[in-house]
Amino acid sequence: MVFCGAIIIFFGWEFSSFFSKNKRLRFWAIIATGISLPLIAASNQIYLDMLSGLITLAGLYWFFTTYEKRSKIQEILLSTIIAFLPWLHIKLSVTCILIILAVTIKIYLESKNSRRVLRIFLITSTSCILLLLYNHYAFGNILGIVTFYKKGMIELGKENIMILLGLLFDQNQGFLLLNPVNLIGILAIGWIYRFNHIFALFWGLVFLSLIIPNALHLGCPYGGTSFSGRFEWGAAVIFIIPTIYGLLIIGKNREKTFRLIIAGGILLQLYFFYQYAIRDISLYNRGAATWIENYSIFYSSIHPWLPMLYNSEWEFKYLPNYTWLALICTLLLIGFIRTNRFYSKASILIVKLPNLPQRLNRVIFVWGLGIVYGCLII
Repeated sequence: MVFCGAIIIFFGWEFSSFFSKNKRLRFWAIIATGISLPLIAASNQIYLDMLSGLITLAGLYWFFTTYEKRSKIQEILLSTIIAFLPWLHIKLSVTCILIILAVTIKIYLESKNSRRVLRIFLITSTSCILLLLYNHYAFGNILGIVTFYKKGMIELGKENIMILLGLLFDQNQGFLLLNPVNLIGILAIGWIYRFNHIFALFWGLVFLSLIIPNALHLGCPYGGTSFSGRFEWGAAVIFIIPTIYGLLIIGKNREKTFRLIIAGGILLQLYFFYQYAIRDISLYNRGAATWIENYSIFYSSIHPWLPMLYNSEWEFKYLPNYTWLALICTLLLIGFIRTNRFYSKASILIVKLPNLPQRLNRVIFVWGLGIVYGCLII
């Protein structure tokens, strides 16, 4: 798993090369996003979440670089890796389908090569059929262990909303507060949409496919007795993309601000590292019965000012939750709506699809805004 963490850093570096040619800015952006929580803690665990995030990140990279000439062996390897997602957990089937469909459509639009598309579909279909046969043999049904969940463990309700928002910005569970530099990523979602609206929409759908299913599992909220934030590890991995992009845009235009953000992020992560590596504080989940004063892992001195989304009986009455939700939504909307001076129209458009009519572009803009905004207020 440590090796998987290193590969995440590699993909982060590769993505940063599409956004900037300044290696110094790219280096510090990677340090602030990759050498941090939750990735450090996740890198020595055997849970599937970070591995699923890594595979998904590879799929996003594939989509971003379909214009590159790859050998048959390389495409077979990539297809096999993506097709492995449902083997990790059946809930990742949606993510797998999204990536395979998006990649094959883009390949066909760019090259009109139906053989490449057929080869990718054949590999994925074969993998899925083998998985269904295995599940039928091992569990007596094609869906596998998921059908053993008791009634009421997966349902829609206010607790699902609590978990979904908590995976975003709860002070113990949310990747936005485990590494506050990710707040730049919220702002940069709109910037990436301007840079490349097709990729931004695809990224938004994939992000939702990773985080929403984990909010529906009431029988094991937040991963049960495992590490805090485990259910957002996969989504946190691919969230490095908008965060890196935002940091690089800021670094290009406001280097002093960039330095302050990077320095603050590194110092905070060093403090966190001291807490869990030297002081040996527990990173395990704290249940709904935990007293408010005892809930916070890292922010105990300022915990009343930060969101807490771990008890559905009172979390909708807790003012800081609404304050932080408003802050995050404001950052998101600013990134989409404001004509930002940080954004450069000279950015290189990596995904080259036919120009769309202006009216359709507006429809896509509203759709994209709804997808990502819905992730916060669903």
